[in-house]
Amino acid sequence: MYAELEFTARSIFTAVFYQPYWFLYSIVDEEKSNLDNIISNATSSEAVIEATVTHVLLACHMLFINILILNLLIAVFNFSINEVQDKNEYIWRYQRYELIREYFEKPLFAFPPLSLLAYIGWFISAVIFRGTTFRFSQFYLERRCNTPKMNVQWTEFENAATYNYAPSYDILFLLPNKSYTIDRLEVQLNAMKNTIDRLQTQVDALNRSNEQARAEINAQTNRMMTCMNWIMTAMARVRMSNTPLPTVENSTSSNA
Repeated sequence: MYAELEFTARSIFTAVFYQPYWFLYSIVDEEKSNLDNIISNATSSEAVIEATVTHVLLACHMLFINILILNLLIAVFNFSINEVQDKNEYIWRYQRYELIREYFEKPLFAFPPLSLLAYIGWFISAVIFRGTTFRFSQFYLERRCNTPKMNVQWTEFENAATYNYAPSYDILFLLPNKSYTIDRLEVQLNAMKNTIDRLQTQVDALNRSNEQARAEINAQTNRMMTCMNWIMTAMARVRMSNTPLPTVENSTSSNA
């Protein structure tokens, strides 16, 4: 294929990017072949443009779908990993208990042909020692406990033991996290309290500055009233007009 490749931008793009892009999605269906045939054999420019646009939209569609599928897989795996991490302690303890119980119930020679030695030893104990040895009594006890009723009782015992162990587990592992959360909340509350105190200080400073500015404005207004009264009194003395003097009230008295 590359021996007959023309050294043009279109042929290089088709050979280097076009085929690997579709191989990435494993698409070799009829839609892409039909679009390629339309683009290569079309007689009108409108058909070529329509096929090219459809080709681009199909490529974008496949890219978008694969991104969504990848995000979905990542979300599923994250959920599974988080769930396993939350339950790993319980799962590990349960599996350890199952492993210990399994190997405790097995004889010393657990795998054939060595297991025949264990059965021969139990037979000799049953015949000669009449089941007084520890191994035979243990074997007999294990066979006796392997009943549905005893299994239910063991399950209830395990549930009760787990229920009693849960509060101690909370005290050992969960309460430190809760105390850490409480300490963090206390730190946040103290920070909020400091912020509120700082804002209250700023508001008080603004109120004081406003009161000071208001007092200065009232003082200037009073001085202006005094000057106006003096001017009007002087005008009344020289009798510049027959109109009676207007009354000018003081700002402090009006505010009072």
